[in-house]
Amino acid sequence: MKCRLVNPGRHGGPGLPAGIEGLGITTSTRHNDGLSGGQYRAYEIDYSVEMVLAAMSDLIQEVGVHEAVRDTVEKSDRISIS
Repeated sequence: MKCRLVNPGRHGGPGLPAGIEGLGITTSTRHNDGLSGGQYRAYEIDYSVEMVLAAMSDLIQEVGVHEAVRDTVEKSDRISIS
């Protein structure tokens, strides 16, 4: 399962944090929906959500697990947090 974030930054909203793009784990594509839709980027994580969370297990242990990924963390045998 890949995670996809569509329309970040659209209509003045926030996009991805600058550090995320620098990690080299995302792919972005630019879209143009014409005058009414404007231009925006769609981002996709190039690795499984479980793999990214496993690599970030120290950080997750320190700051906690977000409810959006809680099930993935609890079911995974690759993510080690105590």
